[in-house]
Amino acid sequence: MVIPDVMKPMLGDRITVEVIRDAGHAMAPEQPRAMSEAIAASAHRLYLSPATTTGAMDSDREAEVRRLC
Repeated sequence: MVIPDVMKPMLGDRITVEVIRDAGHAMAPEQPRAMSEAIAASAHRLYLSPATTTGAMDSDREAEVRRLC
């Protein structure tokens, strides 16, 4: 059973909630593709978003992030 909105109210926009169906505590072996896609999408939003607060990435790091996403 998933309890929605547990961490989001405490952490606000610092987290993204992704629900992966048919996955429990052993998410990696149960839903590896869905898990990796959710992580990649989150990294893409975090590191490639124009609104990122960490500043501009150098071109080598940006290329590596794009390759991984």
